[in-house]
Amino acid sequence: MADNFRISEQLATLFTKQPCWMIEPLAIELNYSIPSVRRFLSAQGYYSSFTDNGRWYTLRSIPGFNQDGLWFHLEIGFSRAGSLTKTLIALIANSRAGITAEQLGEKLHCRCHTVLVQLYRKKKLQRRKMATSDTMFWSTLGGPGFSGTAPSRKSVVNYIHVMCRSVTLKSVTLAISLSPILLSVISRQHRESVNQWHLPVDMSSIWMQLTMGRHRH
Repeated sequence: MADNFRISEQLATLFTKQPCWMIEPLAIELNYSIPSVRRFLSAQGYYSSFTDNGRWYTLRSIPGFNQDGLWFHLEIGFSRAGSLTKTLIALIANSRAGITAEQLGEKLHCRCHTVLVQLYRKKKLQRRKMATSDTMFWSTLGGPGFSGTAPSRKSVVNYIHVMCRSVTLKSVTLAISLSPILLSVISRQHRESVNQWHLPVDMSSIWMQLTMGRHRH
C-alpha cells in the first residue's frame, strides 16, 4: 500500500513537471520496468495520444478537452475517444452535415486520409464525392441521405457551409457544381419542407437555384 502511494506521488510529480511522457523515459525516471510502469498508469488512469502512434501518455486528470473532445500539448494530440481511428469515427458521427478530410485534418492537426480510406474499405464509413477535389465522409450510423429520414434545417445549413468552404465562389453559381450532391442528399419528398425554412439569404438563393428546372434530380 505504501509503495502504491509512493508511485502515485512520483507519477503526479513527474506529470506536473511535464504533462506528456513516452513510456521509456518514464520508466527510467521511476526506475521500474516498462510493464510495471504500464500497470502504474492503468491504476492511475491515463490517455495515450492519437498522434505519434499512441506513444505519448498523460494522466486522465490533466487534459482540458475542447468541444470536439480533443486536447493538445504542443503537437501531441489526445482524444476522449482514444485512438486516431476511434477519434475519426466520433468526429464524423457528430457531424450531421458531413465533414471533409481537410476539415478533419484541421481539427486533428494531422493528415488522416489514409485512415479514412481504410475505414471506408472496412465499411465503417460512407462517403460521397463532391464536384470539387474534396471528398465528404459520413459515419455508417447516419448523416444526410443515409438514414432515410427528413434532414433537419441545421444539417442542411451546415452542409451548405461545408460545401461553400470547398469552392472559391460563394454565390448562386455555386449551385451548378453543388446540385448533384445536395439533391442526392435531400430526397425529393423532403424538399418541400426545406422550402418553408427561413434560410440565410445566400443559402436561400443557392437552395432555390438547386430546386429549379434543369437542376432538379
